[in-house]
Amino acid sequence: NAEYMGHVNANNVPIGYGREDFDGDLAGGKLGLSFSTAENSAFNVKLDPFIWAAKKQHPIQSSSFQFTLRRNGKASLNVGDIDHSELAGPISWADENADKTFWRTSVLLNGNKIENAIVDSGTNVITGPNDQVKAVLDQLDGVWVEQSPDGTYQGRYSCQNPPKLSFTVAGQTFTLPSDAINFGYAGDKCFLAMGGTLGLNDWILGSPFMELGSVIFNYDTRRMGVAKAR
Repeated sequence: NAEYMGHVNANNVPIGYGREDFDGDLAGGKLGLSFSTAENSAFNVKLDPFIWAAKKQHPIQSSSFQFTLRRNGKASLNVGDIDHSELAGPISWADENADKTFWRTSVLLNGNKIENAIVDSGTNVITGPNDQVKAVLDQLDGVWVEQSPDGTYQGRYSCQNPPKLSFTVAGQTFTLPSDAINFGYAGDKCFLAMGGTLGLNDWILGSPFMELGSVIFNYDTRRMGVAKAR
């Protein structure tokens, strides 16, 4: 079966179906944009992710895809090339990704070094090892650090005074917009879109991280690029 992403189509691409996403909202089909390493247990074959399949089947010449996420403006996913009209500055490229499963990169978060973090557009928060997340939360002005009954840490802040979260990626520094770090509110307090996890050693830089600008991935070079968005 052929699957379409905009004007690009590819055959034999694995699609998942879920009735609800992590927030309980209705969800349709889902497809992965990381690397394919696991065998499909039902058919005992390996299936390529959409972009790589489209490149091999020739609908596109470049194996790149580009996210430019905006909460209150036009968001875009560009497949097969780079839309330079979305960019407000030069592209900085991270080191080659050696992982065979996930897109990964090393960043600074408000000066704190995070090594080999997973970049995942399908995760709607930023998560990390519980103690490391608490250390970052403790440094943020105006953030109340709270511990859930399960022991994980998260932060709340005055919605009128959001904290500053800045990422340095491939030599460029980006400050997340206030909408990106807001994971909901209760009264005049907002929940920070970052929390600790137990039993997981990796940081996961979810969609709030990807609102830093325009984020570009290329399967051929296995590198991620970042640039300020217009």
